[in-house]
Amino acid sequence: MIDSHRWVMQCQELSKSYIESNVEVKVLNNISLKVRAGEKIAIIGTSGSGKTTLLNLLGGLDDLSQGSIEVMGADWASMTENKRALWRNKYLGFVYQFHHLLAEFTAIENVSMPLLIRGIGKVEARQRSKIILSQVGLAHRCEHKPSALSGGERQRVAIARALVAHPACVLMDEPTGNLDCFAAEAVLDTLLGLNVEFGISFIIVTHDSSVASKMDRILSLEHGVLLEKNSNNKSPQAD
Repeated sequence: MIDSHRWVMQCQELSKSYIESNVEVKVLNNISLKVRAGEKIAIIGTSGSGKTTLLNLLGGLDDLSQGSIEVMGADWASMTENKRALWRNKYLGFVYQFHHLLAEFTAIENVSMPLLIRGIGKVEARQRSKIILSQVGLAHRCEHKPSALSGGERQRVAIARALVAHPACVLMDEPTGNLDCFAAEAVLDTLLGLNVEFGISFIIVTHDSSVASKMDRILSLEHGVLLEKNSNNKSPQAD
């Protein structure tokens, strides 16, 4: 488990702009954020406010226009694309609204992918994948392909894939947004249980107030600025 007093991710004065029709459009403006190990953060905001853009920047999937982002003490800007990919594989997990599972592979094969990419042997990768699938309630579905799974089951496979390598932080973009209320509740319970067990940080973009209310902090992205809306514990940014 990662030291709970350590920052797993932090950004300073992060800004992102795009050029449209020769006009600069600023999406994010001077955002600073620190995330502690095991902390659960919800990011809310209207559609088009830049939430997904922020998540992509934090995950090193896009380049910022200004500022800095560090993950486990390393700055994205200092890395080559190959080093970024290795760093993401080691320290980050991703869950999206749509599961993005590989249709031709079984649940356990999908979950094994991050471990195989890391160079872990196939036997060990399958063993670890089976354990995490059991923890999300899918031990009996390991050999099923995505087409044979329900929407909630596919999303739990995606969560298992994101968590199998025990990353420092998992970035989630509307992880329950494509599920009915019962499946969404089951997925959320799974996430909360794994957060407690492994001490992994969560940053969740969501429109679901019930999801946001279960997080330690709720941040709102408004006009390109990230604002603290609610905190259930001492905000690390106050340290």
